[in-house]
Amino acid sequence: FCNSKSIMWIIASLICVGLCVGEGILPAGPLNGAVGGTVRFTTNLSPPAKPFFTVSWSFKGTNIITSTNTNVTAPGYASRISLDRRTGALELRRLVPEDSGEYTVSIIPDGELKVCKEIIKKKNNVQEVLMIHSPALVLIEDKTFTNLTCEASGSISTRVWTKDGQPLREDSRVSFSINKKTVYIHPVHSSSHGNYQCLISNPVSSETAAYNLTVNYGPHNVSIIGPLSASPGRRVELRCTADSIPPALFRWTLNGNDTQVNGSVYVIERLTLESIGNYTCSAYNTVTMLGNSTVLSLRGERRYLIHHCLTKCSLPVDITSTYVQKSHFEFMIGKQVILNYRSDL
Repeated sequence: FCNSKSIMWIIASLICVGLCVGEGILPAGPLNGAVGGTVRFTTNLSPPAKPFFTVSWSFKGTNIITSTNTNVTAPGYASRISLDRRTGALELRRLVPEDSGEYTVSIIPDGELKVCKEIIKKKNNVQEVLMIHSPALVLIEDKTFTNLTCEASGSISTRVWTKDGQPLREDSRVSFSINKKTVYIHPVHSSSHGNYQCLISNPVSSETAAYNLTVNYGPHNVSIIGPLSASPGRRVELRCTADSIPPALFRWTLNGNDTQVNGSVYVIERLTLESIGNYTCSAYNTVTMLGNSTVLSLRGERRYLIHHCLTKCSLPVDITSTYVQKSHFEFMIGKQVILNYRSDL
């Protein structure tokens, strides 16, 4: 499949008239050649004591080169063809698809009027188009079906499908046509999103076509990255993420109230009591028309180091005071809550 085309010749039969230099002038086929490359028609003949009187090659019944004392070459072959008069071998260079066909060699030994012919017949193996196509659909996870078809003309021995560099195998969603020309995905999933490749090959060479399949999905796995607590006056950054194609739109609320922040990042320049509470990040996909959300409870904290006790205790004691919500405090030693205080009780 070099340069998106390839050629194959196969030896078909041998015809000899009278006493020839021997049967089986050409080796058993097939003889393959790729477009742009070179093919050599070798013979099984040893150089005779006297050079052959005439060596002639024809293509589809038309002479392309005849060699006696000099070579006579047909137009279009002068710079592409070479003949070895010692053995009758022919070399054809810079192959084009039109070179596919039936070739005949005629050899007349010196002093004899005997002619031997061997016919090389074409086996069509010209690949002019290689592409993957898919229906022009907007694919939505778990809602739509699709297929990928690997198109190529000519003789194809094998088709191999991969996705993102890994072999593509049948499962509950993926199936193949009998000749693996088409992949069916029913229905598509977020895991169906990616790069698909079809490798086609024959005895000459191989070619690969690629297709990027876009599956719209999500938002999935919405999460907020940020601290669960921070000291008053500190700058706090909350970042919302979601698995979504296309990328999700985000909206933030604090304790159920709209913050007018529409983006993946929420920044609190200075943490105050009013900044403490439940932050909700809502993600929305404009294609799948689906939404999802998650909540992070942000608390303010102060730390106290106690050096004196009214009762027996181990000093010093490190106590953290956390603002759970406005007018609601927790006092902790380590991670253990030792006191809950609400000013409105």
